[in-house]
Amino acid sequence: MKLYDIFGQSGFAALIFLLTFGIFKFFKQKSNPLKKIWFWMAWLVATPILYTGAVIFMLLIFSYAPSREFSKEEWLDKKEQRVELVDDLIDRKMLDGLTENEVLELLGEPEKNNYYFKSLEWDFIYYLGLERGLFRIDSEWLLIWIEDGVVDRYEIHRD
Repeated sequence: MKLYDIFGQSGFAALIFLLTFGIFKFFKQKSNPLKKIWFWMAWLVATPILYTGAVIFMLLIFSYAPSREFSKEEWLDKKEQRVELVDDLIDRKMLDGLTENEVLELLGEPEKNNYYFKSLEWDFIYYLGLERGLFRIDSEWLLIWIEDGVVDRYEIHRD
């Protein structure tokens, strides 16, 4: 279970509010008026900075996508986790120069009837799993073009 599943956006906003409220209560002890003015000035400047920093930090955490070494067995057995394997497949250029039969041997049978990507533009299409990032709404797909019996190019697309 991921952190954003537990807290969500409203939980994150509530956390920031509680931290700000706690700081406010801590400094609201009876003191001279000059200290109150400095506190309010610092509070007005620091709160947006802290909130922006926290949002950026959370976005970095949520956009993290695990990447693992490509394994043919994992590719064939765990379709929902292919998105973690595809970066290694592409970075190591494992598809470059392969024939159609070698692609089928390495990656298995491509998707046959896909509603979103019905096209004759590419030769093979493989489902990778949910897209990487904060809002995992769409799916990612590996598209492969074959020319003269050999892999010409390949790309990752979202539907």
